[in-house]
Amino acid sequence: MAQVDLTVTLQKTERQGVFTGVVLQPDLPDAHGDVFAADEIERTCHDFMKDYALAKGECAPDVEHSGRDAGAELLENFCAPSDLTIGGKPVRAGAWVQTWKVNDPQTKAAIEDGRLTGLSLEGTGYRHPIPGGVQ
Repeated sequence: MAQVDLTVTLQKTERQGVFTGVVLQPDLPDAHGDVFAADEIERTCHDFMKDYALAKGECAPDVEHSGRDAGAELLENFCAPSDLTIGGKPVRAGAWVQTWKVNDPQTKAAIEDGRLTGLSLEGTGYRHPIPGGVQ
């Protein structure tokens, strides 16, 4: 069985302080071993955008779920319409992709030197075991 790299690290763009990353990819386990179908990811991506737009700064993105403001602005939020490549890594069609403009020098430095490497979905839910699935 081929080794599958489950992470696509944040990629710096040509624009100063702008980084693109993958939140979730369909049918691949996330950092907690959970797997999501493309339609679930799309619904979550769209719900996030509605909630984010309604909050208007009331819930700023934070660093590693710590509550420390990341000092970042969301520029793009979408589901990949087809397979694509980000930073030389394959990204599946249906993956949730975001691009952020990071203004906070501390957060920017942590991304630049590899201490912060990706995007994370934060939320609540119920775990249901799937027979034969990842435990």
